[in-house]
Amino acid sequence: MKMALSFHRCFVTLWIIFACMLVMYACNKETHPSANPRNSFNKGIAFQEDFEPIPADWLYYNTDTVASNVVKFLALDSSALSYTWTIESVTYQTKEIRLSFPREYLLGNKQIAVKLSIRYKTTSNTDTVKNFSKQLTFFNPCASQCNGIFNGTTDNGSHKDSFKIGTCASDPLHQVSGFYLENFQLGCGRYFDELPDSYNIGYKQILFSATGEFVCNSPSGLISIKGDSICISYRSFDNGMLEAPLDHVFRGIKK
Repeated sequence: MKMALSFHRCFVTLWIIFACMLVMYACNKETHPSANPRNSFNKGIAFQEDFEPIPADWLYYNTDTVASNVVKFLALDSSALSYTWTIESVTYQTKEIRLSFPREYLLGNKQIAVKLSIRYKTTSNTDTVKNFSKQLTFFNPCASQCNGIFNGTTDNGSHKDSFKIGTCASDPLHQVSGFYLENFQLGCGRYFDELPDSYNIGYKQILFSATGEFVCNSPSGLISIKGDSICISYRSFDNGMLEAPLDHVFRGIKK
């Protein structure tokens, strides 16, 4: 009988302790609510390369270095009460901005300071201001890492290839400098000039199209560069322009 009573008292004591722990947890949860991830204002600033006009198939990416003189500035937080950008001593009041800079910025590898101040309300309805700063670096596209010879394979390694690329190659025939890509149709090289041929050189990407006369299979595509690695996704008229173009993917390493 005494053993049963002792067991009962022990059980009651444990239950009371467990109940107290539940109460403490509930109180702690009530007085310290978890942060709502949708109200996060710590993401800061992003820069994206842009072009005039904007190509429909350009793939945007965030980068602190740009090889285009048109730049998009983005506040990465959720919606705030107000935004104040300071870019080269000029202020702007929108969440996103698209600005054009002199091309001399690219040639001189200019660096500019960018500041953003956002005002928002916390979960407790308190007005709060946060400040962010970041440096934007302009880059001369003629010095792109895309310049050079890249050895690799096309279409999942089905055959080996070697592409030669020049972002500011000299074309003696037309007396211009532009984007050059070699190895379409048995080593044939093509210069991409003004319209109808076009190209956009970014810090990590090059977008090119050949919509003029049939030269070197008239390729169009996107080049992506990461370190010494390169990927060229392109479409070309391998069997002549009377037939549908074929899609290819080349992956290579700088020689």
